[in-house]
Amino acid sequence: MSKNGMNIKELKKQFPIFEQKVNGYPLIYLDSVSTAQMPQIVIDAIVDYYSRYKSNVGRGVYTSAERATIEFEQARAIIAQFIGAKKQEIVITSGATDGINLVARAWAQQHIGKGDEIIVSEIEHHSNFVVWQQLAIQKGAILKIVPVNNYGVIDIETFKTYLSDKTKLVAMIYTSNMLGTTNDVTQITQASHAVGAKVLIDATQSVVHLQVDVKKINCDFLVFSGHKLFGPTGVGVLYLKEALFNQCDITKFGGGMVYSVTDNQTSFKKVPHCFEAGTQPVAQVIGLAAAIQFIQKNVTYEQLQQYETSLIRMLAQELQTIDGITIISHVPQKEQFSNLITFVSDKYHAHDIAAHLDQYGIAVRAGHHCVQPYHQKVGINASVRVSVALYTTEQDIYELVKILKEL
Repeated sequence: MSKNGMNIKELKKQFPIFEQKVNGYPLIYLDSVSTAQMPQIVIDAIVDYYSRYKSNVGRGVYTSAERATIEFEQARAIIAQFIGAKKQEIVITSGATDGINLVARAWAQQHIGKGDEIIVSEIEHHSNFVVWQQLAIQKGAILKIVPVNNYGVIDIETFKTYLSDKTKLVAMIYTSNMLGTTNDVTQITQASHAVGAKVLIDATQSVVHLQVDVKKINCDFLVFSGHKLFGPTGVGVLYLKEALFNQCDITKFGGGMVYSVTDNQTSFKKVPHCFEAGTQPVAQVIGLAAAIQFIQKNVTYEQLQQYETSLIRMLAQELQTIDGITIISHVPQKEQFSNLITFVSDKYHAHDIAAHLDQYGIAVRAGHHCVQPYHQKVGINASVRVSVALYTTEQDIYELVKILKEL
């Protein structure tokens, strides 16, 4: 049951995409880790902006422009409260990828040099891997890749052996988009700070399943995307710790982020606005705030974790009875939670399985899930990923298993 007594079937009715059929079958959407669907309340908030007060923010003094600015900044406050940050620590980006690249440009370019060390894990999404790989190549820095243990997480004692007085940045995934496992980022941050390193946390897969608290984690940077949080695409968040404001350089220039401009010099607005050049994704930010409020109103994280994990355990049990299927991800045990399963078949390619399922209206992800290094490590080039969300039902899982068994 949800927070206000609403059951999953009633929650699912709030997502209009499930009213359609695909190839004559009801849509069964099992790719929420890639991008989650949007409830009507989020769509309404976006349509309301476009139809009633579409204006730029931070500029005009007419009625709709002032309303747009107020709604935009109220949305920033909702986002800040959501992760335990101060409002001024929330920088609006186009997504988690953009946020990570902003950290690379604004902070890392100035603070990482030849011989310095950057630490990532072997299960990082490409967005939190390639940028640091390329920066290391450019700067002559050293990229260290920490392996996960048999439970699919970073062992803190093993992690500590990778740290040194040369470590300048630790960029770590919170919850894996391939294994479904969750790292103890608070311990990782504490150990990293002990050697003077800064910490960036990729919380893209975490904010929708657990309470993210940047003050508790004590990280320096944290990113996530709106579209994985039942919100729109094209918007994301960078948490930038206030203590680091003076350590970051402005790297993108344009309208909206300046106080005054003369022929010879420019004075800039304070953080976060100095990092938000140009027209902002106003509708998307308003939609993201509506998505956060939707979650807070309808469910608790404990309920979500219990419900999603029960579906994954049920699916794992069924998959283990199908000849030729091997589960790559980690089935949650005891107090663990997960919302995904990744598997391979020794009979069919992952893309063929996904294409076959689509004929029955079932949407799953097939490929390397932007985690190619780990796929290479385990000796596969592609896998099938099934991910669930608060709108996934037991019947959805039964239908998936039925078609897989027939295949």
